[in-house]
Amino acid sequence: MKHNSILKKITIFLCMLMMLGAVCPCYAEDNSLPADDPHVLFIGSYSYEWESTPKHLAGISDTLSDYANIEYVFMDTKHRSYEDVKGEVYQDIAGRAKSEKFDYVIAADDAALQFVEEYRDDLFKDIPVVFEGINDVAYAEKASEDSLTTGIIETFPLEETIRMALKLNPDATKVAAVTDDTLSGKGSTKQYENAQSSFPDISFSEIDCSVLSADDIAKRVSACGDDTILIFLMMTTDADGNLYTQTQAAKFITANAHIPVFKSDELGIGDGILGGVVVSYYDMAADAAKIVLELSRGADIADYKVTTAGSVCEFDENIVKKYKISKSDISNAYDGNVKYVNETISFFQEHQQVLIPGFIIIAGLLIAGLYVVLTDRRKRKLMQELQKKDLMLDSILSNIQGGLAIYRVRNDSSHTIDTVYTSKGIPAITGRTMEEYNQWIAGDLVGHTIAEEDLERVRAVLHKYIPLKKPFYLNAHFNNKNGTKSYVSMSSVWDHTESDGSNIYYVVYMDMTQQEKAGKAEQEALKAKASDAAKSDFLSRMSHDMRTPLNAILGYEQLASGEPDLSLRSQEYLHKIEYSGKYLLDQIDDILDMSMIGNGKLVLHEKTMNFPALLHEIEVEYRRKSSEKGIALSCHFIGVDNPAWIIGDARRIRQIYSNLLMNAIQFSKEGSVIKWTVRNTAIKQGKVHIYSCVSDQGCGISEERIGKLFQPFEPGDPFSSRIGTGLGLSLVKSLIEMMSGTVQIHSEIGKGSDFIAEMDRVTVQDIPLLPIPKNDFTLKGQRILVCEDNGINAEITKKLLQKKGCIAEWAENGRICLSMYQNAKHGYYNAILMDIRMPVMDGLEAAREIRKSSMPDAKTIPIIAMSANTFEQDVAASLASGMNAHLPKPVEPEKLYTVLSELIIQARNIKVNA
Repeated sequence: MKHNSILKKITIFLCMLMMLGAVCPCYAEDNSLPADDPHVLFIGSYSYEWESTPKHLAGISDTLSDYANIEYVFMDTKHRSYEDVKGEVYQDIAGRAKSEKFDYVIAADDAALQFVEEYRDDLFKDIPVVFEGINDVAYAEKASEDSLTTGIIETFPLEETIRMALKLNPDATKVAAVTDDTLSGKGSTKQYENAQSSFPDISFSEIDCSVLSADDIAKRVSACGDDTILIFLMMTTDADGNLYTQTQAAKFITANAHIPVFKSDELGIGDGILGGVVVSYYDMAADAAKIVLELSRGADIADYKVTTAGSVCEFDENIVKKYKISKSDISNAYDGNVKYVNETISFFQEHQQVLIPGFIIIAGLLIAGLYVVLTDRRKRKLMQELQKKDLMLDSILSNIQGGLAIYRVRNDSSHTIDTVYTSKGIPAITGRTMEEYNQWIAGDLVGHTIAEEDLERVRAVLHKYIPLKKPFYLNAHFNNKNGTKSYVSMSSVWDHTESDGSNIYYVVYMDMTQQEKAGKAEQEALKAKASDAAKSDFLSRMSHDMRTPLNAILGYEQLASGEPDLSLRSQEYLHKIEYSGKYLLDQIDDILDMSMIGNGKLVLHEKTMNFPALLHEIEVEYRRKSSEKGIALSCHFIGVDNPAWIIGDARRIRQIYSNLLMNAIQFSKEGSVIKWTVRNTAIKQGKVHIYSCVSDQGCGISEERIGKLFQPFEPGDPFSSRIGTGLGLSLVKSLIEMMSGTVQIHSEIGKGSDFIAEMDRVTVQDIPLLPIPKNDFTLKGQRILVCEDNGINAEITKKLLQKKGCIAEWAENGRICLSMYQNAKHGYYNAILMDIRMPVMDGLEAAREIRKSSMPDAKTIPIIAMSANTFEQDVAASLASGMNAHLPKPVEPEKLYTVLSELIIQARNIKVNA
């Protein structure tokens, strides 16, 4: 027998070590309601902080939150073994199921599906299960043999990315991949190597960061010219011992590259990577949730076969512009929709697996060594000849941390394994000599070498794969002589069956202990950043979900207030609704601002502002609020007009004073007086010291509580029924400190409190106020297209517009809005009011498509965002998509009318001048 076949089998085996995932595309929302309110359990294999988890949750929540009661359980198998965590998860789910039975289960990634399968009869009997993100194809297909189980398998679209890149650069003759010898890097490299057969005329090469210094990596990347397609696969370490996060690696590679860098997963696009055909964790989760939704509406699970996840095409528009790549060329290169990321820095990071480095270059050495040893040897002499070549193999293997073993397996059992050959590197992993090792493994190779926590899993893998006579890969902890443990990868390939029925296997061992430690250290470093991204995403959604119903409450209050013949009592009720709604809005803003400060996301926007004008606006507002409670507000503004103009963030300064005044009103009794003093004192040329004091005659605060008062969630009076969130004063302190100021409290029980805020500001020479030009423009007769998926909010907006004589038309989502605009005659619509979060097509994409359309007024028609997304990054995203303004919900009618008028006039002037 020729041993080329052995080498071929080993090579094929090395190319099958990992399976990675892609995702299914989003779907058009079905607006029909399920028969009831299904109880859905989502089980995630990883923790909430893991980088891809928020994307999974967003896909599930956006699809199901309006139609189902969803509960979430996270297994955290990235940081803990499955065996360690499964008992706790079992107890958690069993406790939840006592109160209400689950109707459906969504299992995300392999560990979650394994848990569902293991406890199917105990916890999930007769419950439909939909899995997503499963990498083990065979396991997923086996699980789907259960008539109540189906789902989605993950694959990576690397070949599609390379094909598209070659279309964008038809002169390219080379493809180079940046990778390393981690598990994730090895898996990506194997898929990269598998793709070579599809491009026979293209030269493939690898830049292995694990064996190169940072300087050498930079030189290799920099040397890639216009004849090369550069693919970024993985870079977590280099030969110098440096560790890189995904963001750091992407920035390092793109900073040294003179050509665009492509990628095949969505995490990391925005850090300098151009893009590619990528997987979307959001879409895959949404697709799984869609199956659950349709099952709840009466669909038969038998109609949903296991599918392989699809892919999307995503590019960073800033990098597209940098390399002057035409979008039409991208569209021609990819047969489908292309998504563009506009931010130069994306908060999305690459989804990480537990990093277990591999041996791509080393495997080549092993194959070369085996080729020398095995070429032209006959099968019956294989074992004898290999033993004669012991020194040659050891010479090769002595340069790596690991070795090669040959085993004879009898009766397809892990308990009947005989060692035919072992290289010296394998005993060295465990700290033993060859003699000690052979004595140690006698009788039970697996039972002695494998650590207790991995033994059951390893035996299960061997029991499953040995009878199949197919290559397989596993990793486990080994018991060392000194009582410690080594982390080892084992790559096995079947060779042949002997006359007595025994099977011969080759196994390559690699010591991954140091790489495991480095991977764990990197996971900890990534954890905080992933957590911040998850929190930001959660806060944005929370803001949207709370502001949307508030918009309806305050909108209907405004409409009702304008109705004729309202009784005094009705007017009073409406006024209280308005007051309570706006108070709730202030509390929401405080919570979100405090969270942004905690995450380091809040930024001051300081510019020239009229300080006394701001003070008088606040005075008018809070004089009314205090009088409603029978409290007098006495204001004393000293020296604020000299000069009147300072540099500051007017919104945040208003927030400071508003919280101090509202706090005083809350804890003051009817008939008392609140004194607000603001005094400006020039301290040196160009600067002024601002002293502010809010004094009340309330209950006072003990010294013990004063020390805690500025901490989050610490209300001023623990016995008061008017406590609020306890964030107002904490927010005041944080904002004052961001402005390099201070805040103090002086209080006496039973007499009241003084809240003193001080800060220094730069002054500006007084700016003469120009008279506001008279605006005779009327909105009457203007046709406004209202794009809003929420019917109640759409009705409110239409009625507010109709009060001014506007003609309002409604589009239920961005795609309908785009169609209505493109199918109308030129000038039919005077402006568009655009919601942001909508199904089918969101407002940002709709605005971009309108600006790109061939309509004569596509560049000038006013597009105004009206959204419950109110973070600064939300406003920036609206403007970047081509919108002219961003109005937060709940909408202030007068602000809406003013912005509409100004932008319509501006658009007309542009048309006239053109």
